[in-house]
Amino acid sequence: WEVDNINVTDRFRDYQKNILRKAEREGLNYENIYESLALSSIIVLSWPCPYPKIFTNQEWAEIIKSNPYTIKNSPLSKEVSTSLHEATCNSFIGEDVFMNGGKTKLSRDVACSFNDLYNGLLMSPSKMTEKITEEEHCYMFLYPVIKPFFLNPLREYKLVLNRATSGSRKRPDLSCVVDDVTILNSEIKPLKCTPLQQKKDTVKAQLRARKSINMQLQKKGGPAEAGIFLNMGEWMESFFMDLRYDGLYRSWMFLRTKLVVEKASTPLAESAISHVIALEERVGKLAEEYKYRDSQNNQKNRTDQTMPPTSFIRKFPNTPQVKLLLNL
Repeated sequence: WEVDNINVTDRFRDYQKNILRKAEREGLNYENIYESLALSSIIVLSWPCPYPKIFTNQEWAEIIKSNPYTIKNSPLSKEVSTSLHEATCNSFIGEDVFMNGGKTKLSRDVACSFNDLYNGLLMSPSKMTEKITEEEHCYMFLYPVIKPFFLNPLREYKLVLNRATSGSRKRPDLSCVVDDVTILNSEIKPLKCTPLQQKKDTVKAQLRARKSINMQLQKKGGPAEAGIFLNMGEWMESFFMDLRYDGLYRSWMFLRTKLVVEKASTPLAESAISHVIALEERVGKLAEEYKYRDSQNNQKNRTDQTMPPTSFIRKFPNTPQVKLLLNL
């Protein structure tokens, strides 16, 4: 993979070799999650640059400019945005806080999201100073933002919330599944979660996306893309991972915004809701593309459908240290 005159693949391969030698010599920990992910052939394309030893800031800026998931326009119309802004302003001047639904489905969904979120904040005025459970965090701050959009009756995916995975102790926090393949993986941690918890869950979500891409290729020859949603405390981050080059799983930053977790942060509602809308739209398109794609069995004479080829898939490293770190 080359961007301008920057051979990203070659530099990342050298980085992987150095990290592998380090793992065999010293072992690995969660101090630098990008080293752990590199051993699984995952390069995370976010800012600031996670790889300052192999890319300059100027080079990295050029690389992430090629992000195919960049959003050019807000998912909210001017009318919906104005209505949401007015409701937000009312919360600071003592007026009744209620957003009218309007005439379109989008405006009604946004109103439902905002009103449920604000009503939940009224019942939890001191939660910013208290340690709360993941369930409390989700019901008060996250689910009001997510539900109106991810529960769309026309969706092509199955929405799974905090359900145990058969045959394991894993409980993915939120996922969108199509034909037993997870299109969107997530990890959620409540306010005041520790940095170590955040790092561990970030690694897990990235690895699940990698696994999803491999399953897509093996079952239907593509499209080799998967979404990642992280809600660590008040921050929401989303990524989309793809596999377009041999053995290089590119995890592109999609959006990064803050949740509304107290009345003082109500102005953040528009960016949080917009984030979720844009994420669901992209996940919905990806789910539809995978669901109606021919299976691998029907593609023997249709090589154009298999893009990229399954030879691009990489196995996990076999060293005991890496297996222990990545819970393999």
